[in-house]
Amino acid sequence: MNPTSTINIPGGAAIVLRLLPIGEPGAASHEVPSVRPTLIGRQSHCDIQLADQSVSREHCLIECRRGKWFVTDRNSRVGTLVNGARLTPGQSTTLDHNDVLGVARFSFRVQIGEGLAGAPMPTTGVTQRMAESEGRVHTVKAEQLLSRAERQLGLVMNLAAALHGAADERAMALFVCKAVAEGTGFRRAAFLRPVGGLDAVNFLAAVDGERESTTGFPVSRSLVRAAAQGEVATLTADPILRQAVSIIDAGVRTAVCAPVMMGGNADSFIYADNGDREATSQGDAAGFIAAVAHFASLAMAEQARKHLDERNQRLAADLTAARQAQERLMPASQGAVGPHSFAFKNVPGRLVAGDLADIIDLGNGRVAACLGDVSGKGVGAAMLMAAAQTQLRAALRTEQDLGAAVRTLNREVLSRMTAAGEFISLWVGVIDAAAATLSYIDAGHGYWLLRCGAETRQGPQPQYVPLGIEDSEAYEAVTIKLQPGDRIVIMSDGVAEQTNPAGEQFGVDRALAVVTAAASERDDVANLLRSLGSFADTEAWGDDVTVLSIGTGG
Repeated sequence: MNPTSTINIPGGAAIVLRLLPIGEPGAASHEVPSVRPTLIGRQSHCDIQLADQSVSREHCLIECRRGKWFVTDRNSRVGTLVNGARLTPGQSTTLDHNDVLGVARFSFRVQIGEGLAGAPMPTTGVTQRMAESEGRVHTVKAEQLLSRAERQLGLVMNLAAALHGAADERAMALFVCKAVAEGTGFRRAAFLRPVGGLDAVNFLAAVDGERESTTGFPVSRSLVRAAAQGEVATLTADPILRQAVSIIDAGVRTAVCAPVMMGGNADSFIYADNGDREATSQGDAAGFIAAVAHFASLAMAEQARKHLDERNQRLAADLTAARQAQERLMPASQGAVGPHSFAFKNVPGRLVAGDLADIIDLGNGRVAACLGDVSGKGVGAAMLMAAAQTQLRAALRTEQDLGAAVRTLNREVLSRMTAAGEFISLWVGVIDAAAATLSYIDAGHGYWLLRCGAETRQGPQPQYVPLGIEDSEAYEAVTIKLQPGDRIVIMSDGVAEQTNPAGEQFGVDRALAVVTAAASERDDVANLLRSLGSFADTEAWGDDVTVLSIGTGG
């Protein structure tokens, strides 16, 4: 495993994400770097490989965008779960601290916190190390408990109503503890969640006698480990096995631990014992606690679904607002700037695009046009796109020399806009109607065509590396002559690199054929999008798709 990767968030601390396995003894935990997306799947090229047939080849993607973590299901066969709720394929959902991520038969506790590898993760409630138990630990099969749970159904119905109305997880946990203590005769009851495996637990709530406990109490590690296998576990004292540090020597004679299941794994536990008193619990305590645990798991699943829906609704609202703001920065679908007509279309791969495009009237028959691609996807890339586009507009209007304008933007990108690994590929050109010339700079973009008369040719390969990589890059413009009626067609890489169901890319040659057959800027754009859709057999593009066609008049 690589060292923990961190990302510096303005005004905040470095963040770290870890995936801790649930219900897989001896399974490895995983640390997810924030500087690049992490692919989880069965194939060897995945960043986190889960070599199991239940896992899809490329199952899901985890990434950090501007300080928030997101997970996206990659159209996996059995789906990706967050807190037991199945994700919509292709739709990003936020990951929060203590979420449970389900990948096929694997479940992981998400831990997000400050610091480097090995630093403790934040928890809620009281956390304690667990004591070893030397009594006999027994598990009780679910079928043995069924009849007892039915007899006590009346007792748990009131609890079910209380759980349904619980304001949050802690309130729910306290309802459970009080019900267990009242319904079993045990003196102490707790709702526990493991921290970093099964060596320590976090008390979400606890009661001791008739009072709520704020400090927790010693808990049997052996009992919790047995319950982690998915069945109710009981502990009875065996004097032969006592040791000075055992839970039995602390006075406990009887204890029960029941798992609260989420997504097929023990997410948390209901634990009850008699403390330092003689056992006074009812004989059917294990069955009653099992029934309570079942209702608690249903309540937690419902609460998780509600939270996930609310989270996705907030995310969708934010994305919609970001997309609307972004559209105001994009050119119109068609129009004219000075003597030059144009057509434009942008189809974002993820609601908001990382492509930037603009047409700017510089006056005196000079028109600037640009199309670029910000590394990354989603809101973070869209924010960087907006900042870069605004800066480029200002630089083009201030600097008479195109190269000077691009060098100014590159310095801004390096010093203020990008984090490690972020960059912007960019094609930018200035058409001068009076001189009949095109001056352009291609900084790592590469996808542009020149329609001259009846022929169309691909523009030369990029002269320079993308912005945000080298502060010493020259970025000098190349100037070529134009003829009246020539057209310049600039595409994002999402056009040429879009694949069909067989995995073949659309490529530049198909784009050349489409533009050669087109009669106008509007035809260039419409026909390219139509041909791309037919080729890919989908409208869910793998990346942002942007096309800008500009005519030179005549």
